[in-house]
Amino acid sequence: MSTDLTLLDDMDFLTKVDEHKKLFPLADLQGQVMKLDEELDEYLKATTNEEKIKELADCIICCIGIFRWATLVSRSYLAFIYSKVNKDLYKDVIKEVNNKWQINLNRTWEYKDGKYHHV
Repeated sequence: MSTDLTLLDDMDFLTKVDEHKKLFPLADLQGQVMKLDEELDEYLKATTNEEKIKELADCIICCIGIFRWATLVSRSYLAFIYSKVNKDLYKDVIKEVNNKWQINLNRTWEYKDGKYHHV
């Protein structure tokens, strides 16, 4: 199986970090870490492979945001997430990240009460 560096390459991670800056200019590190905490909790509650894939993708997307301010923290979370990805599900998780990211790019976002919400 790939290393966490390949994980970054497989999803064009750094391009997504640049896009994150444009999509969410008012985002901050604390908000991104809080969102990741929510997503990790949802992953831990997931019971099916489909749920796990979706939640791991959400966790990775949170790491895209965290990377803007704390590269090493983001990479540490990614290494943890990567350790949870079953070899057989790896491509499905990457595909889900890319699908969800494309949806994010096409959404209209509103910043309210310190968080972004799609409208």
